[in-house]
Amino acid sequence: MLQEEDPNLLLVAPGTSKTYHESLFRLFSGLRRDIPVILLVNSRQEAGSFEVFLDSAHWSLLVGPQSPENLPTIVGRILEKERLGKELDYLRHREPHIYDFRKMVVHSPKMISVMALVRKIAPSEATVLIQGETGTGKELVAAAIHFNSPRRMMPFLAVNCASLHEELLESELFGHEKGAFTGADRQRIGRFEQAHGGTLFLDEVGDMSPRLQAKVLRVLQERSFERLGGSRTIQVDVRIVAATNKDLRKALAQGTFRKDLYYRLSVVPIQLPPLRERAEDILPLARFFVRKYGHPRGDSPKSIHPGAEEALMRYPWPGNVRELENVIERAMVVAKGPFIGLADLMLPEALPGSLGRVQLPPEGVRLEEVEKSLILQAMERSRGVQRKAAKLLGISPRALHYKLRKHGIRSPKPSANGSTS
Repeated sequence: MLQEEDPNLLLVAPGTSKTYHESLFRLFSGLRRDIPVILLVNSRQEAGSFEVFLDSAHWSLLVGPQSPENLPTIVGRILEKERLGKELDYLRHREPHIYDFRKMVVHSPKMISVMALVRKIAPSEATVLIQGETGTGKELVAAAIHFNSPRRMMPFLAVNCASLHEELLESELFGHEKGAFTGADRQRIGRFEQAHGGTLFLDEVGDMSPRLQAKVLRVLQERSFERLGGSRTIQVDVRIVAATNKDLRKALAQGTFRKDLYYRLSVVPIQLPPLRERAEDILPLARFFVRKYGHPRGDSPKSIHPGAEEALMRYPWPGNVRELENVIERAMVVAKGPFIGLADLMLPEALPGSLGRVQLPPEGVRLEEVEKSLILQAMERSRGVQRKAAKLLGISPRALHYKLRKHGIRSPKPSANGSTS
C-alpha cells in the first residue's frame, strides 16, 4: 500500500516491538531507494536491524526525545536537501561542462593556467576569492571547484549579494525566526544552513554592507551564527567561494571592505581574464554555444560563416563570455539556413569613450531606437540591477527608471542568485 501512495518522506518511530521491527524491515526492503526516511529512536541500540539502511544518503537517524515543535523544521530541512539533490543530479545530467574539466572550453594560455589552479585547489577546504569582470565565468569556476571537491554530493548554492537590499540579504543568508520582523509570518532557513556540508557561492561580495561583512566573517571564523530574531547558535560546515567584479584592494584603501574579511576570503585568489585577453577561446566558445542552442529537430544553423567568425574575433566583448553566449543564442533564432551570417550576429557598434567613435550611417538612424537598444544592453549586462545599468549608461537610477517607462521596458526582478525572471 505504501508503495502505491508514493510518499515524499517517511517519519518512523519503530519503538522496541520485535514484530513491528520485522514488518518495518520488510516494508523498507521493498521501498523505493530515493525516498527520505527519518528514524526516531530513544537510543542508537533501538535502531537495531535498521542499521543496514542508515548508510543510505536518504536516511536520517534522530536519537533522543524530539520536541513536536521542532519536527516540521527538521522535515523541512531534509525535504529541501532532497530537492537540492535532485537539482544537482539534473545539473550533472544537463550541464556536464560545469564540473567536468575535460569538457570545459579552455584553449587560451591564461585560462589553461587558471583551470590548472582550480584543479589543484578544488579537493581542498580552502576559501576561494574569484575576481574578474562581469560575464567572465566566475560562477562557472565556482561550480567547477565544488563539483570536483569531496563536497560534490552536497548542495552548491549561489547568492548574488548585489541583487538584494541589506535586510533581505541578511535574511537570505542567515534565515529568520517567525516574528523577527514585519511580514516574517514563518521561520525561514537561510542559505548558510541550506548549504550545510556543501559550498556557498557569494557572488558580488564586494557589494555587501560593512555590517553583513562582519556577520559573514564570524561564520568563516567560528562556523556559527544565529538566525534573525533567534538566540540559538547554529553550527554549520560550509565552504565559501566568493566572487566580485570590483577592485577589493581599492575598496580596502577606501575603507568600504573589511581587511580581515578580505584575507579570510582570499586564501586562494583567482583572477579571471576578460574575453578580449583570451582570443583563443572566442571561436571554440561560439561553436559550443551553437551546439548548446541548436534545435533538437535539426532545423537550426550548424556552424558559423567565416565572415561572421572574423567579426567575432574583432569585437572587443565588453560583456565577456555572457555577451558572447547571448549573441550566439540570438543569432540561432534569427538565422535562416545552415550558417550564422554576419548580419545574424547583430553586434552593436563601438561605444564612445572606450571603443572609438560611433559612425552615423548614411541613411541615418532613429535615435529613440538607439537609446532603447543601449538600455536593453545595459539591463542585460547588469542582469536587471537598475543601479548597475544606470552606471553603465552614465545616468542616474531615477533617469533610467523614467527611460524604462518611456520605452515600455519591463525591469526584471533579480533573484537571490542574480538571475532575472
